[in-house]
Amino acid sequence: MTALPLSDDTVGAVVACYSLSHIPFEAHRTVIKQFSCVLRLGGRVLVSKDDTDWNNSYQHWLGDDVEMQWSAAGADATRSHPRMVGLITTEEWEL
Repeated sequence: MTALPLSDDTVGAVVACYSLSHIPFEAHRTVIKQFSCVLRLGGRVLVSKDDTDWNNSYQHWLGDDVEMQWSAAGADATRSHPRMVGLITTEEWEL
């Protein structure tokens, strides 16, 4: 997600449901910037995310030698990343 295979200004919406949690925290802003780049003017982004601040990994995910990572930036950082790349929050829900 840090380098989307799409041209700039080509999509009307981006939906990321709990997928950012599998990107290292340090790259969350880069991912949100990618979302911003591929959106057409007036496009929308829907992101769902854990609002806690934590990191974890599991070395043998699903029995393979693949490491699965989880990374949550916390509520404040999650809210600030879209603003930092020029996106405007129009709605926010807590579940």
